[in-house]
Amino acid sequence: MIEETEKGNLNLEVPLDASGIKDFKPDRPVKVVIQCTDKSIHEQEVRLTREGKGSAKFTFEKCSGPLHIVVGPADMPKDKLLGMQTICVDLPARLLIGKKELSIPPIKISPYYWHWWLIWCRTFTIRGLVVNTDGEPVPGALVCAYDVDALWWWWSRQQVGCSGTDANGAFEITFHWCCGWLPWWWWSRRVWELDRDIANTLLKALPADLKYRDLSVPGPVPNLKVFKEILSSKNTAGLLENIPAKSVFDISKLEKIRIPLKEALKAIPEFERLHMWPWWPWWPWWDCTPDIIFKVTQNCSGKEVVVLRERYSDARWNIPQLLNVTLVADDEACTIPTGNPVCPGGKCLVISYACKTLVDQIGGNLGANATPMGYANPGAASVAGDRPFAGNVWIYGTVDCMSGIDYYSIEVSRYNVHASNWDPIPMPEAAAGNFVRVYFDSSVLFPPNNPFSTIIVKPQTIDGKYVYETLHHYELNNPPNNWNTVRLWVNTDTIFKWITPDNFSDGTYKLTVRGWNLAGSSLLDQGILPICGVNKGDSSIILTIDNRFIASGPTDSHGNQCSPGISIDSHICTTEPDTAFIGKVKIIRSNGTTEDVSACGNTEIDSTDQLQIDFIAYDKDGHLAYYTLESINGVDDPTNLLSGTPNPGPDSPPVPAAAQVGPSYDLALAQGAVSPIWNGGAMRLTINAKAAFPRTCCYSLVLRAYKRTIVNCDYDHDHWNVSQYLIGIKVK
Repeated sequence: MIEETEKGNLNLEVPLDASGIKDFKPDRPVKVVIQCTDKSIHEQEVRLTREGKGSAKFTFEKCSGPLHIVVGPADMPKDKLLGMQTICVDLPARLLIGKKELSIPPIKISPYYWHWWLIWCRTFTIRGLVVNTDGEPVPGALVCAYDVDALWWWWSRQQVGCSGTDANGAFEITFHWCCGWLPWWWWSRRVWELDRDIANTLLKALPADLKYRDLSVPGPVPNLKVFKEILSSKNTAGLLENIPAKSVFDISKLEKIRIPLKEALKAIPEFERLHMWPWWPWWPWWDCTPDIIFKVTQNCSGKEVVVLRERYSDARWNIPQLLNVTLVADDEACTIPTGNPVCPGGKCLVISYACKTLVDQIGGNLGANATPMGYANPGAASVAGDRPFAGNVWIYGTVDCMSGIDYYSIEVSRYNVHASNWDPIPMPEAAAGNFVRVYFDSSVLFPPNNPFSTIIVKPQTIDGKYVYETLHHYELNNPPNNWNTVRLWVNTDTIFKWITPDNFSDGTYKLTVRGWNLAGSSLLDQGILPICGVNKGDSSIILTIDNRFIASGPTDSHGNQCSPGISIDSHICTTEPDTAFIGKVKIIRSNGTTEDVSACGNTEIDSTDQLQIDFIAYDKDGHLAYYTLESINGVDDPTNLLSGTPNPGPDSPPVPAAAQVGPSYDLALAQGAVSPIWNGGAMRLTINAKAAFPRTCCYSLVLRAYKRTIVNCDYDHDHWNVSQYLIGIKVK
């Protein structure tokens, strides 16, 4: 290696010669890049003459040899040009020793490279819309596009560009895409991760004779050792000699092992469609047309939320230079409502939803079954049928129809089952919760600025009345007058949040909306708002509430340990619903004898023994949805013990024997339960012991019960309980 030159000590000329190109036209410059040993990079742009001649001249103040010289198009950044498969010359250090002036022989530019430089980088444009499932535009979202590549069960993504959506959900991303990279350079700039969906599919699809440890615990970093056992099963392991457990991934070996590896595996058409190696050739550094997926984020409520995240299997292969897409965001996306019905005049209201359920799908309301009143999906024979509400219930409707109204209040009446009428009751101030309204300001530059503004709508006391401000009144008092043109409402349909816990006992209620106009400091009563477009009827909604009480413990009504918190594996101190194992699990022998097995006890079984379990799945309010009973041993998938139908069990006061055993609400209705009530109760299950305990192991009997309540507008049966019973089993 030569010594570093003193300032101005080396002047280097790099001549270029493109005279061998037929019909040469000097219509574009070229770039000469020199990288020194210390990784410093120097560049010069060269304009060639009509004869195809030119040269780059460098004066090195501080540079060590040997020198790596690269020639390419002038529009390629110098650091990227070093990673391209283009014209390269390496100048040995010995040629620089003692030189102050040096001109090397001309570097010839062949027709191949001259014309290749024209096409190895192209500009791509992606135009599209982001909408929700109803086709409403998603504004103010950041759309990022990624090129993806996959190798076995690893995948990598490279961001190619991002853009924000406008008020119509439209975006445009333009990016420069190049191919023809040096493989090692391309590989060194990729970050890999494990695709668990592909890994699970691949593991299940592998031939039965391929049994090896590495595939059972795939990691995020590509490793050739994964393939060694596969190839050894086909006597081709020599292709991967001397591969240690943790090695640098040698991409030069991939093409050598692709065909043998493919032949050792099953044909998987889905992986061929997904361009998966080894079923598909893999030279991503020569991929001249990107394969694109998208990620869409939005911040309309003070935090960034991912509203669309595509995976490798969603890729658009080999996109054209102009790609048009429509991206569908999930329910978390904020949208600008479109196609809303025109309000027929002002001073009216239509209550449309409670949580995510349409009013005409809630019993007792306009357009719904008359009974059971206040239940979602009334009369449906399903675990999603006859569902009461609990927790915080959001009420939605055509709020923008309340033009000419300044404020509104919520009035409540409880259904008197004895008199069959509605008894007005006071609305506690604590039961009327705050909510937010959000608008999108299309005049805000996005990105980088956030175009969303949030307004917290709080009930307030005016003239002794507890009221909410209408959308109409807020717009009139918050200039400039550019609402619905420049400032666009994202959510205008929230009427109020009904906070039911600790404010209302279980039962059926009717909520109505009364309008008020402000005159000075007084409110003038505008009456109960009528239903828009209907000649008669007040805007109202009927709902049935079923909240649950959780005690502090430490034991439940059966004397079992319980927790006041909610953990997926902890029994909760509640009877809404109630779960318990009654007494001890029993093993009934073929000779008629019975063995009691205590929790944490051990026993031995054979294929003739029967297992008897007495248990409770009960809801005092009659809103049981379903229950499950499984045996889990930590080796196999859980075993469903309810393949056999339970029988009514022994009474376990205060829980009676089940009148209907279910194990789900629809089956209970078929067994004689009367909508909307199914309590469940004490039950007895008797099944073959070996069917429950297939191998020698420690088992956990897990009993779970779920109510039909819609809790805090979550439809996932969040009122549940669990009990567990551990037992050791030896199978003969």
